[in-house]
Amino acid sequence: YIRPDCDRAEEVLLQLSVALKNPLKFREVDKLIDEFYELYDEFETMYSIGYIRSCRNMNDEFYSAEYIWLLEADIRMQNLLELLYIACADSIYAKWLEKYKFWDGFADAYRSGDVSDGSGATYMALARQEAALLAEYRSILANPTVEIDGQQWLFDEYMQQAGGYNYAAAYDAYYEK
Repeated sequence: YIRPDCDRAEEVLLQLSVALKNPLKFREVDKLIDEFYELYDEFETMYSIGYIRSCRNMNDEFYSAEYIWLLEADIRMQNLLELLYIACADSIYAKWLEKYKFWDGFADAYRSGDVSDGSGATYMALARQEAALLAEYRSILANPTVEIDGQQWLFDEYMQQAGGYNYAAAYDAYYEK
């Protein structure tokens, strides 16, 4: 696992925004879009690796923190991808990009006039809330507790020392919470 370079993706997007305004930068536009996609794919790969490693041991502090970072970075990368699409759709290269880099209807779907309804800001706010809730949920799952006879126990610790029918009482207490 290597932490993805989101700053580089943002730099590439800024370079692309400049190149898209120049009719003589066709090859540079092509190269920068490819570079952005490589960075985006690398991010997605590292996101998957980070998620898997954090799930293998939810008490691993490094991967727990890294997964929370990845959740936030995912919001950023999704936003950068949307900005790339908008910049390309608004450019002099829009029709060529639609034919050779993207898909039919791309330019019409992403022209800034069609996406200026604020939904991007709404998405970003909701995605941040979701990331915070996921982090909180994972924290609860990493160290579940139960109350048995008025005493708080870590679920795993109680289960290790419990005997006989106490297992059922522990599960009942856990699911009643």
